[in-house]
Amino acid sequence: ICSEFGSGLGWTMYPPLSTSLMVLNPEATDWIIGGLAVLGISSILSSINFLGTCVFM
Repeated sequence: ICSEFGSGLGWTMYPPLSTSLMVLNPEATDWIIGGLAVLGISSILSSINFLGTCVFM
């Protein structure tokens, strides 16, 4: 799960313009995208749980 090098991406998910001095790990980018997908799914499921609790309370 932890890699030696970070993904090297900024908050916009774009690599910096000069990557000659930085090692970009494509596997770390895959983990970040997968983590964002899990975060989105968990957020949707939490909101469904909250709405269901409010409706059936």
